[in-house]
Amino acid sequence: MLVAISLGWGPGGTSWREAFVQNSMRRSLTCLVVVALAALPATWMDGPAAAKADDTSLEDSQRATASAAAALGWSPIAGPYLAATPQVLPPEDALFLLDLDTSAYVHVPDNGVWSDPIPLGGFFKSVVVPALALNPLPFVEIFGTGADDAMWYRTDSTDWQSLGGLFIFDPVAVTVQGVTYVFGVGQDHALWYRSIASGWISLGGYLTSTPEASTDGQNLYISGVGRDDALWTRQLSPSLTWSPWLGHGGIVTSYAASAFLDNAGYVFVIGADDAVWYLRVSGGAWSGWQSLGGIAISAPAATADFDGGVDVFIVGQDSAMYQQRLTSSGWSGWRGLGGLFISAPGASFSQVYGIGVDSNLWGADYL
Repeated sequence: MLVAISLGWGPGGTSWREAFVQNSMRRSLTCLVVVALAALPATWMDGPAAAKADDTSLEDSQRATASAAAALGWSPIAGPYLAATPQVLPPEDALFLLDLDTSAYVHVPDNGVWSDPIPLGGFFKSVVVPALALNPLPFVEIFGTGADDAMWYRTDSTDWQSLGGLFIFDPVAVTVQGVTYVFGVGQDHALWYRSIASGWISLGGYLTSTPEASTDGQNLYISGVGRDDALWTRQLSPSLTWSPWLGHGGIVTSYAASAFLDNAGYVFVIGADDAVWYLRVSGGAWSGWQSLGGIAISAPAATADFDGGVDVFIVGQDSAMYQQRLTSSGWSGWRGLGGLFISAPGASFSQVYGIGVDSNLWGADYL
């Protein structure tokens, strides 16, 4: 059984909950990316002299990487971390990550300055996925698949507790109409979900990827890749009625990302041609597939930004970050943001994040 220990929250006696609420007043939400390990270091065979040379070379490379990233607008935040997708909780951009020991940490911004890593404890096989519940007061609910394959849960003011179940992919959580739902793919490959007040309920299906959940404030949309490699979706209506599974075809090679703007949702995936493809949904009516091109080596990230656009991000074949933006004028075309990354992106309303080749967390403004 996973033993999740709360290690405390923040410096100076300030809890993360307090910091989060304070920041809210000032300013009014996978799969792991697997990194191939290099061969055993030559230092193991060549002795201390080679070790010193290798260390120097690595330090020089890391300094060059940091210098180049800074010139492109990227700023280092902290590290090292696992090469898992950073989970971002807008609007404050609290960042959730897994340390090298698979325990969870959060960084909280304060007037543009990032906090030191705040330990959340636990040991996880998945990225820790946050959800922001707004009823009756803002508080954060955090979910992750533990070392025992069960779903684990905590808030910003409580310790970890097990929600049970046996899961094979990362969870996803979303809050709609004041209720937070968490979804996971069980060992039977069916999609399961629950609220904190309910038990686990099966939505059936057969999924081979981490699911994606999003909401327009009234309807909840859940999507995932089926055994036929196509994208499948279900919709929870305001009356709490689930639609049947709807297949959208295509050949999908990544988990999905989504964003809502003006009651229209956009679901992005990577296709068999390594390009970004998307569907649009409004009022339960879905479009067909449309291609945005590009060549991606990561799953996409998506968000609706502060300026009223929809943004999608990928890591390209050169390991740099790329962005494309939808406005009233249409899609912008791909724009290179630079950097060198070994994780899929994580995005918020104005910033994008990733784990760099130095295993550190980096962030940049994209607007």
